[in-house]
Amino acid sequence: MFDLLNVLLYGVLTGVIAYLLGSISFSIIFTKLFSHKQDIRTMGSGNAGATNVLRSVGPKAAICTFIFDFAKGILSVFIGRQLFAYMTTFTSIEGIGSGELIQYGAYIAGFCCAMGHIFPIFFGFKGGKGVLTSWAIIALIDWRAFVMVIVVFIIVFLFSRIVSLASICAAASFPVFTLIFNYFVDYQNQSSAAGPTSMLYVVSTVIIALLQAGILIYKHRSNIQRLLAGEEKKITVEMKSVNHRYLDINMRMPKKLSIFEASIRSLLKESIQRGKVDLFITYEDYTKAGVFIKYNKEIARQYLEYLEEMGDEFGLDQDISVGMLSRYPEVFTMEEQ
Repeated sequence: MFDLLNVLLYGVLTGVIAYLLGSISFSIIFTKLFSHKQDIRTMGSGNAGATNVLRSVGPKAAICTFIFDFAKGILSVFIGRQLFAYMTTFTSIEGIGSGELIQYGAYIAGFCCAMGHIFPIFFGFKGGKGVLTSWAIIALIDWRAFVMVIVVFIIVFLFSRIVSLASICAAASFPVFTLIFNYFVDYQNQSSAAGPTSMLYVVSTVIIALLQAGILIYKHRSNIQRLLAGEEKKITVEMKSVNHRYLDINMRMPKKLSIFEASIRSLLKESIQRGKVDLFITYEDYTKAGVFIKYNKEIARQYLEYLEEMGDEFGLDQDISVGMLSRYPEVFTMEEQ
């Protein structure tokens, strides 16, 4: 009875620490640092994840988000293993080896870290979708499952060029590969790296994998709706060289702002003197996280003022960076080609 209480106590301790680590939302932190204190959850797709940071803020913030989100998953699993390893020095459960107990600590830490990332207590329980953090967790828990999940992601992405679809398929494959490796390989042959495993371990780990995959897929429900409607964005990379710099600006504006089109075109042509500028304006109702944004004259005025300011700031001998134009993601998206 005392040993079971120890397992429960260390399980709760591991879960709380991992959840708090997961709740540190680096996408929000780095967006505020790199984008004038803006909240990534009000930009682009509204998701607090690396992909949205890349599209809305830029590569520097996205790389920092990627590294730190991945690192917190690794740190959480490491702490979970260390706590349960220490517990096994004075706790034993009949029929369960110390290596198996340590793996329980890794799974508990991984799951709770992912939940912290998705529902962060420090940021109003509105976080990301947990893809990157989950990758780090799977990599430490079982490298074999990690390799197969990444293979699924890469294959789907190469064929579709859609990150969300690849992420959903990879998430769905996680419990499948967990079952394959934990039952058909480790349990059947009793050859796990953690030592002999029990059927309880197989069932528990598959359930945790199912829960984690299910929550990740649920967090992609808006993406699923866009996929079914054929509206989900693809990631494309195309390199061109036209004189010095080629800037392809895609603007999305509601029809009631069409009166500003001539002014915007004129200001862009005047402010960017080097290279070639192509401007494509599509009039549509722009949505963010499923909520319609109400455009008003104030947004348009601020945007036009910034374009005028940008024209004064950049001369003939200076290149303009894409990041300088990304201060108004609620008005347009842009790709540098």
